[in-house]
Amino acid sequence: MSEADRTELHRLLRDLAFNPQRHLQRGVHPEADRWIAEKERLIAEQHAARTSGLSRSQRRQRRQANAERYRKFQQVNACLAPFVADRRREIEQKLADVDRQLRANAILQDREYSFCLYPAEKLRAFVSVFLDQ
Repeated sequence: MSEADRTELHRLLRDLAFNPQRHLQRGVHPEADRWIAEKERLIAEQHAARTSGLSRSQRRQRRQANAERYRKFQQVNACLAPFVADRRREIEQKLADVDRQLRANAILQDREYSFCLYPAEKLRAFVSVFLDQ
């Protein structure tokens, strides 16, 4: 386990929160399919409403619509969250395991870690190198 594993699990948790549709198969849950279709509609609407090339007053007029679309995105993600809850719990458990392993590794790799706390087999192998000389 490494810090890269930890980072990847955090990225996956974030993706589950903001893009749950990426982690769902179509046709499994009809209700989820409806929310996924709604999210795709909102994404298309957002792409169509890009503000590049608009005047300041035009952008100001779109501000309300953008805020409403943002709220709808949050609502859709909240409605899709229960469909990825099991996967989320699984990732959170893996993250907890990685955190525990990283803490243990930090202790084991610490210069101040007393030699008498190492497993006997490891010490025997290490000491036998010097005894054979």
